Amino acid sequence: MEVLRDGGIVLGIFPDAKYSDTAVQFDPGNKLLLFTDGITEATNPRGEEYCEDRLRQELDDDVSGETAALHRKLMRDVSEFCQGNFADDATLVLIAFLPSVKAPVIQ
Repeated sequence: MEVLRDGGIVLGIFPDAKYSDTAVQFDPGNKLLLFTDGITEATNPRGEEYCEDRLRQELDDDVSGETAALHRKLMRDVSEFCQGNFADDATLVLIAFLPSVKAPVIQ
């Protein structure tokens, strides 16, 4: 698992914000997880945050490889953790990179 740290401040807030570009190679089977702080800062009744470490552990524990099932599992886990009481937006996008398929040549 690789964590991407480059970028800048939150998107869409400041019109003149500067961001850095980074190139990353994705291979078939790789997944890209994008999430808002509403996921990692979701709080349980004891005041503990869900946190990136817990999110990473859930990703590491996944053996199915199925993108939709993993997305459901992650959202279910964080929802159960905070008992559905999100204090902020909770957005989680999971993108799977599939093998390219060449179109058949019609002659």
